[in-house]
Amino acid sequence: MGKVILLVLCFYTIVGCSHRDISYSPAISSYGGLSIIINHSVNNQLLLWDSIKYHNEAGNVYSISKLQYYISNIRLYKNNNIVQQNDSAYYIDAKHQYSSVMLIPTLLAGVYDSVALTIGLLPFQNISYGLPATIENTNMGWPDAMGGGYHFLKLEGHWKDAAVVNGFALHVGKSGFHCEAGFACNLDVRANQITNLNIMMNINEWFRKPAEYDFSSDGVYSMGNEVLMRKIIVNGQDVFSQIH
Repeated sequence: MGKVILLVLCFYTIVGCSHRDISYSPAISSYGGLSIIINHSVNNQLLLWDSIKYHNEAGNVYSISKLQYYISNIRLYKNNNIVQQNDSAYYIDAKHQYSSVMLIPTLLAGVYDSVALTIGLLPFQNISYGLPATIENTNMGWPDAMGGGYHFLKLEGHWKDAAVVNGFALHVGKSGFHCEAGFACNLDVRANQITNLNIMMNINEWFRKPAEYDFSSDGVYSMGNEVLMRKIIVNGQDVFSQIH
């Protein structure tokens, strides 16, 4: 519990539009806050870094050494209607758990049944040097010669081809190549409280469906390859689910 509290207190390290501290009064007593805590796994196995033991749908044996991405445009639904939308952009580095917490400080209290979000940045956000000049944002820059803006996803590691170990780097960027993801949830946001929503990213979903990704036939570098980037983002639609 102390760790979760520390994560929430450190939310200011996450990239996004600035938020005021939560303070409640009788006039806004119908509002609460939401802390979205992201975990990362491979088919329900918690992610172990640099461990060549995971198998994707194509049968590739692989490891993960880097997983960095942006989350933006978070939408909360009830009965197929958007109740809340948050336009902030959050930088996520899966190796640093503190950065895997996204705080929405003011949210209408009530029950929500699904969440949609963008993995990456919408075109109005994806402008070179448009985000705060942190080290993280600078390192996520997408070359101006290739359209500018930012990387939306960096997924890197190694895979075993017979007895040979090779590297892979699946990078996605460029306006229009963001991924729209969503998941069903059972979320009850209480007034005057911060409610936790624990979610899981299953990394294997990036390789699975509807477009199976095979390192041996598709290649190991996607940056600038629109066919491969499109293949990756359509697979990302269902990478997240709620942890119950």
